[in-house]
Amino acid sequence: TQFILQIPEMSKTIGINDAVSGLLRAAPRIGVASLIAFSVSQFVNIKLFSFLLKRSNGKLLFFRVNVANIVGQAVDSLIFFVLAFYGTFSFSLLSQVLTAGYLVKLEVGLFSSIIFYFTKYKK
Repeated sequence: TQFILQIPEMSKTIGINDAVSGLLRAAPRIGVASLIAFSVSQFVNIKLFSFLLKRSNGKLLFFRVNVANIVGQAVDSLIFFVLAFYGTFSFSLLSQVLTAGYLVKLEVGLFSSIIFYFTKYKK
């Protein structure tokens, strides 16, 4: 169910009405893109982490976490931004949004892994 706010006889709200309407029309596409991207990227992340765990004999936790995160977030960003916005953004804008989204995810992941490392090993 979608609700669209429209105030009659107020020409200044036409832009707002169009923006809200566009947002609500895009919501299902963004939701499906998010679900697919999350599922695939988590699968890749887990498989890669498990592979690295076996190869490192249980060592190099910080390395395993970050490599799996870097690859998993790349997969997530690529799938999500392409499925959610392909055809609605120009290729140039889509690539900029995808790159920015990926970099933000990497920063959060790296920061989280640093916190994890210090809480696990620096007691």
